[in-house]
Amino acid sequence: MRTLLLTAVLMTKHGRERGGGPAEAPETTTAEPNRQYTEPPTEASDPPAQLAAEEGASTVNPETGELNGAGFGSESNVAIDQVYLPKKIVAKDIVGRAGLKMKKTARTVKNTDGTESIEWDVSPPREIYTVFGTASGTESGTTAYGEWTGFTGTFEAVRTEDGARFRSNRLILQEPAQSLLVQAVTDVKKRDSSGSVNFGFEIGIRTSQRWVDTNEGNSYEYTIKSVFNVQQNDPLAHMRHSLRHLLPVAKPKQLTVDTPSS
Repeated sequence: MRTLLLTAVLMTKHGRERGGGPAEAPETTTAEPNRQYTEPPTEASDPPAQLAAEEGASTVNPETGELNGAGFGSESNVAIDQVYLPKKIVAKDIVGRAGLKMKKTARTVKNTDGTESIEWDVSPPREIYTVFGTASGTESGTTAYGEWTGFTGTFEAVRTEDGARFRSNRLILQEPAQSLLVQAVTDVKKRDSSGSVNFGFEIGIRTSQRWVDTNEGNSYEYTIKSVFNVQQNDPLAHMRHSLRHLLPVAKPKQLTVDTPSS
């Protein structure tokens, strides 16, 4: 099967900070040569992060990515086979807010006409985790920050930095992966009410050009790449393959064609 690659740049809704809750307004900055800027604090959080906070869904420190402040070695936070079990898989629970921040450094450039201008060196794009699994349904709700949509099923995320694994039966995805998977689940459910969908996405970030130009909003934008075609799940495929030598081979149906009499 040919791999389908889908890459998209995702701007944070209204340029607001995702996660956290109310914070101080962003500080006004003036570009200076060789000065580094990091993401300023902004006001609102996105609905999934707010929902997780309200439900107490995450045991992950959102700033550092550590679970309960104990780091990624605490037995109380690690399941069998060293898999973390948050109530919901969301980006900030995988890498922490620190893992999402990008940097920019101003430098002075001399133009051909003798004038000087400021240019920015920014953090390069990077992959932050891969998420895959089987989506068997969707869920939605409304918070003070708006509507949210998530998925139910069996999911796993693997953090790129160190291979840490996270597993949950609930998932929040970024656009356009969210809409793609919602449509796939909806189509499968029309044919089979118990059906489910297999998927896999690489989640990355790159520096937001809006933040570089205006110092407003998040310093990052999400990028999404599909690692294989979204497809209907066959839960018995593995067993069927294991029993292939024992199962009878289905006989092709014989077709009878009536020929007109001469």
